[in-house]
Parts: sequence; structure tokens; C-alpha cells
Amino acid sequence: MDFILAAFVIVILLLFILNLTSKFGNTRNQGKLPPGPKGYPIIGNAAQIGKLPHHTFAKWAKQYGKIYRVKLGSRKWATFGFHIFLESIANFVISLPVIGSLWTIVCGERIQAEDEENYHNLGKIIDRAFRQMAEKGGILYLAPWLRHIAPEWSGFNGFRSMMRNLRTVFNNLVTHHQENDASPRHRNYIDIFLQEISKTLNIDSPFFGNNGEKHLIATLIDFFMAGTDTTTSFFLWTIFLLGKHRKVQARLQAEIDAFADQEMDARITLEHAKKMPYTEAVISEVQRFGSVLPLGVPHRARVNSTIGEYMIPKGSIIFANLHYIHHEEIWGDPGNFRPERFFSDDHTCKAHPALVPYSSGRRQCLGEGLAKASIFLFITTIFQNFDVHAEGDLEDVSEGIVGVTLQPKAFLSTFTRRRGS
Repeated sequence: MDFILAAFVIVILLLFILNLTSKFGNTRNQGKLPPGPKGYPIIGNAAQIGKLPHHTFAKWAKQYGKIYRVKLGSRKWATFGFHIFLESIANFVISLPVIGSLWTIVCGERIQAEDEENYHNLGKIIDRAFRQMAEKGGILYLAPWLRHIAPEWSGFNGFRSMMRNLRTVFNNLVTHHQENDASPRHRNYIDIFLQEISKTLNIDSPFFGNNGEKHLIATLIDFFMAGTDTTTSFFLWTIFLLGKHRKVQARLQAEIDAFADQEMDARITLEHAKKMPYTEAVISEVQRFGSVLPLGVPHRARVNSTIGEYMIPKGSIIFANLHYIHHEEIWGDPGNFRPERFFSDDHTCKAHPALVPYSSGRRQCLGEGLAKASIFLFITTIFQNFDVHAEGDLEDVSEGIVGVTLQPKAFLSTFTRRRGS
């Protein structure tokens, strides 16, 4: 016990020395660094962020400017506000249908009886993964060295087990497609990827041989991990906001009904999307108001870079505070849920340069097209068939809960089947 205590003290002292070294030893020839809040030794600004980091970062943006820096553990972050960014650039019940739609894309068919166990196991694994990331992901991110000292307590063992389980599910899925020669090729993502692997002879290609199969497994994990929680969070915001704003819901349903009445089977399809501007405006306003990825997806500076008057050192983590961008005064009344801000006088949905739910630039969300299609079909199907009522204080629920994504606080909702549906 004395040895463990002594080792822990030595580690803390070494980290303190390294912190001082990084603070004072590498500032020469870096140029002018962005300003930012003062932090504490070792942990930096981690203790100052609070439970709603996007609000804290917005406050710092007003204090230090559109570009500022913070230090979280051993990592340096640079944050972007609205102008610089534009110029420079879980709910398990709801999650299962999202996973089902992704499954159809990668497998080319709806869930089959032989896939049922994998499907539900995948849902449970992803649900546990997001809960674990929300609870302990920050610890490992701020102090990655803890995985060597306390792998169980820090959550490292849990993450490793979760990734092993995900790889097993997708390995089984890929093996099934490799062995199922009777199925037609080119019908889904896995088949197309496997065919590319089979014809690749360049050993440096990411599609070559075993490396190709590893990349396939990795992209499948990315598909489901990135697509599940974000889409589920958006659905929760939609149900709550439209359940509270019944006039908006009624206008949305009127547009849906107008097109459904013209169809023989009364179904809304993706072909109607561009013809339904108010539905598009509602989707845009939910994306703005909810901002399910409040801090976007972090990126790393590969080289020393200069933005405006500031130097961004190599290795810095860079992110845009999308929640701040979506709630700046440029919107006029950012605290109000008002789809009409996107609805023009000529009855078209107008784009706004400050609406960036999928980020922007070369590395914006690869799943944007899939997400837009899923969101449109979800909204039109639900509100064509149900009247939704939500209970809960609008201001309190809208404050949200930050995990991997930003979700509304818990609320009650009632679905009543509409007449004729």
C-alpha cells in the first residue's frame, strides 16, 4: 500500500513538472497565442467547465473573443466562434429504429430472423457504450495515462471490452456476406466494399487484403456509433419541441396532409422533400435550437498554423462551438423556437450561413445525406399519423443534458393517432 501511495505521489510530481515545462519551455517562437482563461496546474481549465460546457465556452467567447484557448488536462484546445469559423473554414427505444435503418443500408435488407440476435445485441452494446463515454470518457481524455495506473476505475477496460464486442458483431456480419455467394452483389455497402477488396492488388491501398477488412470493420463501427446517438438526440428534440409548439405541429401536418392526399397510397417519400418547404424549415429550426453536437467534432492541428493574428500550435485540438453559433444574437431571437425564420415570403425554405449542424468545410459530416433522409422520413411519418403532446417546462427541458450529444432533459410525451391514419 505504501508503495502504491509513493508511486502515485511521484506520478503527480512528474506531471506537475511536465506541466510547468510545457507552459514555460515551449512558448518561444510560437507567435502570438490566443487569449484564454487561467487554469490550474495539471488539470488546466477542466474544473471550470461545469455540466454544460457549451454555455461555459460561450461565456468565454464573449470574454476573450471569437478565438481563444483552454487547457483540459494535458491537451490544449483552440475554440472558434461564429465569424472566424465561417470565414476559416439516448434513448434506447428510439435508437433501435435508427440502428435498423443503418442496418438496411450496410446489409441491403431489413432485419432478418437470423440477424435478430445481432441486431438487439448491437443496440445494447451501443447504448452501453454511449453511457460509458458520457460517464468516464472525459477522465481518459483529460488524463490518458490513467489507463496504465487504474484501467478499471478510469473506464479503459470497459472501453476495450465494448470495442471488442462491436468488432465481434461486425466480423460476424462481414463473414456472413462473404459466405453468402447466392446473394446479388452491389446491393449494399458491405458487398461493394468487399468487391473493392477482392479486386485491389496495390499493397499500399487501404482496400488491400486483411487491412481492407479491418478498414471495413472500422467504418461500420463509425457508421453506427456516429449515426445512432446524433439521430436519436435529434428525434428527441423534435418530439419535445413540436409537442410543446402545437401551432407549428399543426402547420407541419397541414403540409404533410396536402401532399399525402395527392398520393394513391398516402405515403410521403423522399421525392417530396424539396416540395415541402415548411417541413424543411422545421427541421432546420430543430437542428439550430437543439444543436445535438454542441461542440462539433474536434480536429487536431497537424502543423503550426496562423488564423488571423493568432498562432495555433501543432497538436492543438480545434473545435467550433456550434451551440454558440446557433444561439448568437445574429438570429434576432435565438431563445425562441421559430421555424418561420427559415421560411421566406415566396414559400421556400431559405438557407442561413450560420446554420451548420453538420459542421463545414472539407471534413464536414460524411453522413449528412443519410441523416437528412432519415430525419425527413421520420418527421413526416410520425406527424402524418400522430398528434404529439409533450409535458415539461420548456426552459428547463431545453437546457439539455450533455453526454456524447446534447439531449433534452427527461419529459413526458403523449402520442394520439390522428383520424384517418
